[in-house]
Amino acid sequence: MNADKPRSPAASVVITTHDRDDELATCLTSLQRQTIPLEIIVMDDKGSAATRDLVTRIAPTARYLHAGTGQGPAFQRNAGVAAASCEIVFSFDDDVELVDPTTCERTLPDFADPQVAAIGIPFVNVRISQEVHHVTAHPRQQLHAFVGAAHAVRRSAFQQVGGFRPHYFYMGEEGDLAIRLLDHGHEVRAGTAPPMHHFESPRRSSRRAAICGRKNDVLFVMHNVPMPQAIVHLAGTIVNGLRFGLRHGHAGWHLRGLAQGLAEAWQHRRDRRPVSAACYRDYRALKRDSAGAALAWTAGPQS
Repeated sequence: MNADKPRSPAASVVITTHDRDDELATCLTSLQRQTIPLEIIVMDDKGSAATRDLVTRIAPTARYLHAGTGQGPAFQRNAGVAAASCEIVFSFDDDVELVDPTTCERTLPDFADPQVAAIGIPFVNVRISQEVHHVTAHPRQQLHAFVGAAHAVRRSAFQQVGGFRPHYFYMGEEGDLAIRLLDHGHEVRAGTAPPMHHFESPRRSSRRAAICGRKNDVLFVMHNVPMPQAIVHLAGTIVNGLRFGLRHGHAGWHLRGLAQGLAEAWQHRRDRRPVSAACYRDYRALKRDSAGAALAWTAGPQS
């Protein structure tokens, strides 16, 4: 009788999705093979009966939630974490596959240190290269940021700092969360689980990425960088954004994003809560260290 009793979930999983049922099916199927019991929550950013039916068919015990249409990943992740019942919450995009059945189980020990508030889970953008992201030269190395497609958070710490800022909408919200966690004495670290597969959507919009990326670069400075460092950081953000646009084409998109960022920064100026100067210095040092570790990993296996 006891053997048939369902086990309590060891962690929660939040999947954000928007009209990508084929990818979602792959993600849900891979979660069914995980070696620990999981509470699965699917946050549908579109609100589709077909998506709801797919979730019911593949993962009958999963919770399907629709908290609003077109709100974006940051909003949906916040809603998913709020709905979760476990302290450790995995957050995945719908276009990932957990190819190893122990991914979630092997990530839980990464939270053994109570200072750890978020883990960047290793993954490969399989349609682009075999480079492994969220892997560093030293196990569990502290990171300055992570990629939202594959991460896990400590729910209490996540909610303590207010979660993701929804008005970022797309791109850049992870670094914004990471610096606020750091300011509250928490850490973001690289995970130790086997790499997941990320099937970056071929429908990804370069235009949206350029505009939102530059906009959110400006918002990061407005929200987080203390004075007088904010002046230098903002100037560098604008110059580097324009250089990137000129070098890679579509400079108009990048200019538009910078302009939108400045306008939104003014709109949200009363929400400005910069981190301490000490936190900002630590963040910049971590960013330099993370870049070096990533370069070392990329060069290592190929040499």
